[in-house]
Amino acid sequence: DDDDDDDDDGDKNDNVRQRRLSTAATSNAFDTLVVRYYIPCMTFKAGGWLVVALAITLALLAYGLVSVVFATRLAPPEEPIDWFPDDHMLRVAQEAQENDFTAGSLDEYVRVRIPFGITGIRRPNFNPFKPAENRGEPVFDDAFDLFPAASQDAYISVCNAARTHRCDKPVCQPQLLVYPTGDALKCFLPEFQAWFATRNPGRSTYNCTRRQFMDELALYRNDTSSGLSSATKSEMIGFIDGDLKYVSIHIAATARIDAATVDMAEVRSVFDGFIFGQNDVNPPGMNNAFAASGTWVWVEAELGTVSGFYSGLMIVFPVAFFVLILATSNIILALYAIISIGLIVAGVLGFIQEYLGWSLGVAEAIAGIIVIGFSVDYVIHLGHMYVEAGLGQQAIAGCEGRFTYAAEKMVSTVIAGGITTFGAAIPLWFCQMTFFPKMGTLMALTIFFSLIYSVGFFMALSLVAGPVGRAGNLRWAAEHLGLARLFRCMFGEEGLGGDTTATSKVAMMMQPDEEKEQTGSQPKKKKQQQRSVMEAKTAVAGHDDDQEQQQQAPRSSLDNGFSDAEVAAAEV
Repeated sequence: DDDDDDDDDGDKNDNVRQRRLSTAATSNAFDTLVVRYYIPCMTFKAGGWLVVALAITLALLAYGLVSVVFATRLAPPEEPIDWFPDDHMLRVAQEAQENDFTAGSLDEYVRVRIPFGITGIRRPNFNPFKPAENRGEPVFDDAFDLFPAASQDAYISVCNAARTHRCDKPVCQPQLLVYPTGDALKCFLPEFQAWFATRNPGRSTYNCTRRQFMDELALYRNDTSSGLSSATKSEMIGFIDGDLKYVSIHIAATARIDAATVDMAEVRSVFDGFIFGQNDVNPPGMNNAFAASGTWVWVEAELGTVSGFYSGLMIVFPVAFFVLILATSNIILALYAIISIGLIVAGVLGFIQEYLGWSLGVAEAIAGIIVIGFSVDYVIHLGHMYVEAGLGQQAIAGCEGRFTYAAEKMVSTVIAGGITTFGAAIPLWFCQMTFFPKMGTLMALTIFFSLIYSVGFFMALSLVAGPVGRAGNLRWAAEHLGLARLFRCMFGEEGLGGDTTATSKVAMMMQPDEEKEQTGSQPKKKKQQQRSVMEAKTAVAGHDDDQEQQQQAPRSSLDNGFSDAEVAAAEV
């Protein structure tokens, strides 16, 4: 008898396989590939083990873990960012301007300003998405006063200390904070003191009246005969509505403007440490200085973009996990899917770091944020179809059956979608601006790893250890925890899963074994439905032929006041 049963099962499997092959023969090439090669290969067994699926799962898991190690080595670039190739006309023009024309000796170095008297910027209506509007206004320090001798000495002390302050970063050449030339450090106060003494014999800025000090400073600001230009002095001496609100020091640092962002960040930290140290010993009103530079804006932008990339990863994974739970209504399958997505991201980042030698600059971070959504797409479709296999009329229970159903319904679609998206990345490789080839490469890699880990790892893992029955089912858990009403309120009458068949299946899983036997198998259920339909037709026909007799007939004790024909129709 057992041999006969095995023969029957083998015949059934052969019949199913023949139906699939005949269907695939009339379908597209992807369906044929899935039915003829993908499904038989993945479901191949040796000694009762799904050896191919198990091998694919372990191999891709191992590669993914190695990729995680590679991905953790990504860091901001240590070289200047090249937005165009070497032979681009803008690069050629820039190199010609730098090498073939005479320029100032300090034009290639970072310019830094150290203001006194400004505590910050007030911008209550500033919109970061409209940076040119409502940029704000400076907040001045009411305690700032340059007239006292202590304030003047503090200003001069900062100038002298800056000229000799050491910078031990590699980008500082020589190892000084300020470039060692006379015009690299501009401090107006010593020149103003000499100018004041020339105009006021026997007087100095230390023994004059406040009014005389301020009047002479305003005249000096516009004077064109002194060493500093009037334009420079207008930037360094801030008179607003006749009141002195701020003064500043101008510095040319030893770091070049084309240095890498990480090097610029280190130079900025040296400047901040120097200024904060000076503020600690300066008198009130002169202890609010800071180092400001347009270069710092680019440093903040690039570091913020890279930080935003990691923040985006931290956001996308919880959101994706929540969406996966809603799509699959199964915590185990959602966990498999989010692991697959994580390995996809790690595979892409690890590949560009280890094999392409990329750093995580602005272009890589922006492109990575854009294409990271591709890693979610294919896995969620396959996971949803795996769950769909256990619902509706098919109501497939086993892992292999659900895997086969999901593969037949969705794998060819996923492959076709991957090919079209991969094709969309190819034109980007021919763009001149380096951002677009990098984005195209990231798109292509993301699609490649998404296909490998969705069709390979995720489907193989679901085949080997996929959830069946009530395992991981959130609807079933909600029923047992008394949260079914809450889930119906949140996700509709059917709750998670989106199919009324799921409700009846969960109810049947919760029945005792005796009641399960009474419900019978699927063939018995179909026979009962057919019998009920026949009875309903007969009863309705009898009701039409002899309506008066039906009205006088006694009511059944089981129909609660309805006629037998109506009861039969209701059963159908």
